[in-house]
Amino acid sequence: MEAFIREGYRVYLSVKGDAASGLDEELRQAFRDLGLTELSQLEYGDSYLAVIDNGEVLSDVRDHGSTALTESGNGYQIVSGGVDSGNRSSIKINGTEYSPNANGMNVVIHNRNTQLIAASLTFE
Repeated sequence: MEAFIREGYRVYLSVKGDAASGLDEELRQAFRDLGLTELSQLEYGDSYLAVIDNGEVLSDVRDHGSTALTESGNGYQIVSGGVDSGNRSSIKINGTEYSPNANGMNVVIHNRNTQLIAASLTFE
């Protein structure tokens, strides 16, 4: 993923269910190094979403409530539902759904120059 955190790409992250159980300290430190502080502190069942644009972290939001997190911006809409808040992931770009909506961290990488999706994947 780090290769796509650069100019011309926008990276979207959304959690479905639980994504914290697979995070060890090395991975948490890597997230801190990328500026994803809230992701590095993810706990069991948290909802989480992030947007990274041209290498800059625009959003890095975590919550352990009963309501899913939502965010929308220029051409995108994200929903993240942890274990207790809907258990779903949605990442829409220009109205088209690209999230695999699988348990864990759902990631969509969008090339803003070509308007193509470079990747859509899930990490459990």
